[in-house]
Amino acid sequence: MKKNILFNLIITLFIVMSSCQTNDQGSELYQLTYGDSRNNVRNNISLVTETETHVVFWSSSDENVISVTGEVTRPLLGESNKKVTLTANYDDEVIKIVFTVIALTGDEVYDKNPWLNDKDHIIIEINYNQLLNLFDQEKSLLVYLGFEQCPYCREYLPTFNKIAKEYGFTEIFYFNFLSTRGVELDEDENPVLKAEFQEIIHRIDTSFLASHSTYSELNWLFAPTFMALNDGIVVDLFTGAVEGHNASRSTLTEEQQTELEEILTRIINKIT
Repeated sequence: MKKNILFNLIITLFIVMSSCQTNDQGSELYQLTYGDSRNNVRNNISLVTETETHVVFWSSSDENVISVTGEVTRPLLGESNKKVTLTANYDDEVIKIVFTVIALTGDEVYDKNPWLNDKDHIIIEINYNQLLNLFDQEKSLLVYLGFEQCPYCREYLPTFNKIAKEYGFTEIFYFNFLSTRGVELDEDENPVLKAEFQEIIHRIDTSFLASHSTYSELNWLFAPTFMALNDGIVVDLFTGAVEGHNASRSTLTEEQQTELEEILTRIINKIT
């Protein structure tokens, strides 16, 4: 009896260890977008194509969903999630990695910003003219400026959404300012803000604005920017990153997360 129990324990331990090895296998060969996991892929995957000594060759069990370059095409609304096996061949090794690609939800904002992790989010995407019109509204508003490719936006957006909901807000107006924000040269070859971006900047008190990292004489807004408006006037804002945080290298520490929440609370309290 004792021998059978011991044998079963050994077999169970072997299965668990094998499972762990399989789950970790190949993890050094790819990098997922913030918020994704192997069982929950919604963004492109960065695939290693060479090591210090070998070229890595990739193949895909379904290139219509995940290409050999890591480009992800999510199943359409109403379709099932798709499991795809990527195979890496290098140094006489063959490593198979299974990913599950999540189908689109039909919510355009959520599908473009899946790191929200909240299907009941309050983010409403608007266009440029709608953004400018917010500065003419006689009410309290929350506005978020950013873009999906920004690592800080990806990490901070869920907190923007969470804190605003806790204070009873039902809308955060989101404008993707990636193509709007920028610097160009005037006729005298001097750097100036792009005209559309300048239209946004001049509506904000200069005391809230940052300086461009290269052209320090230019006022600037970093991504992400979270601001509170009262009767069309920006009463407070947060732009850029929590001090000491580099989203390209690490996620927020517990202390940095607390600091971000305190900053947002301060801003929202200005209009509640």
